[in-house]
Amino acid sequence: MGALETSEACRKWKEEFELDIPVVADDDGTLFRRLTNGWVPCNILVGPDGRVLFTENEFDEAAYSIAID
Repeated sequence: MGALETSEACRKWKEEFELDIPVVADDDGTLFRRLTNGWVPCNILVGPDGRVLFTENEFDEAAYSIAID
């Protein structure tokens, strides 16, 4: 999801794409400002231990799927 998204929007997006990973809201844009270079879109996959596992400026579904697996 994007910066300034609501929890409800994140829940709907997660359901739409049948994701079994957490999708969190960034209500005030804090995560976006701390983790990105300001580029939109910016996709970040964070592991359960808090480490950034994957990041990219465009959405590459194949690369994201590999990172999730």
